[in-house]
Amino acid sequence: MGNSNGGAKKGGKNKGKGKGASDFPFVPPENVVRGIWGKFKELKMLGKGASCSVVKAQNKETKKSYAMKMMKKDDRWNPILFRQEYDILSRLNHQSILRYCGSWIDDKNFYILTELCEGGELFDRIKTVKHFDETEGANIMRTILSAMEHCHSKNIVHRDLKPENIVYKDTSYNLLVIIDFGDAKIVEEDEIYDDFVGTAFYQRSPRSAGMCTKQARVGTEDVRYVDHGCNCIRAADRKAAVLGTR
Repeated sequence: MGNSNGGAKKGGKNKGKGKGASDFPFVPPENVVRGIWGKFKELKMLGKGASCSVVKAQNKETKKSYAMKMMKKDDRWNPILFRQEYDILSRLNHQSILRYCGSWIDDKNFYILTELCEGGELFDRIKTVKHFDETEGANIMRTILSAMEHCHSKNIVHRDLKPENIVYKDTSYNLLVIIDFGDAKIVEEDEIYDDFVGTAFYQRSPRSAGMCTKQARVGTEDVRYVDHGCNCIRAADRKAAVLGTR
């Protein structure tokens, strides 16, 4: 996850309480249950944060596995983020963008189901391979550009595009998928945006938050990554060296 200033992620608890299933009409009635583990089996923890976590979960009836994002109901921002993540992911339909598979609610949490990608991060692939030939590098950039073009056509900006948020679908390493739309935003005509988001390590140079319009946001926020793709990959390499994993 990236670092955000002024975003919805910062805050405490309690404002999420009192939100019932009727506040989230996109969740089918049959997906509102007392306890999610009557329907699913947790297989593995994939990631954990202060107010949400992601697990590999299997539907007990269909035996199909998903990435399940679990968002605590008692966090003040999670009701907003739950709806926002649904709004964004359900609008997108591209083979290299994380596919939305459903929403659930139980007594304790909100849940977003997405396709399961088990090929590992592009970041880790960079550490392992250390050097991509020109053809593979061009294919990676073409994939990212195509996915970002689709997002921008829907007025959606990712805002935290980095090698850790680009994963391989499986260990054949043939298909990249962009994940983690937690900082993503739907931008509107004539609106001004002054929030500062992303991951500082991947900023090309230090900059402070500034105001910009939809045109500037859609035109540059994600393209900043792909326009300087080599710099971003070098940054990942430097980060690996700093962490002692290079």
